[in-house]
Amino acid sequence: MQALKDVDYVIEAHIELTGKSEKDTVGKHLSMFRRRARRGACFQRPFLGLREFAADFELIDDDIPGSALEGERELGLMLYDIDYEAGVTPIFYEALMSDGVIDVAGARQEGLLS
Repeated sequence: MQALKDVDYVIEAHIELTGKSEKDTVGKHLSMFRRRARRGACFQRPFLGLREFAADFELIDDDIPGSALEGERELGLMLYDIDYEAGVTPIFYEALMSDGVIDVAGARQEGLLS
């Protein structure tokens, strides 16, 4: 069994406008997000998998810090999501850590296993 210890997560996101308001701009929402994130304020507390595992967070305005870990390491299957529409089916992906980073978005692009 493998376990992660003393883990820091980097959450990357982008804003997509819905078109429901002509007054909305990406800049407006980005400004609101940054203002709230600097104070640690949020509508819903971020969590890791389950709400019981709430995440503390801070806004990083500079470049994303690098990792001290080097090289690639196959971590095996990791839980990505649970598909409740398909009868509570777990969805796994083959996790690969490269220089200390596990790219979950890359798993979505490569196709997931059920």
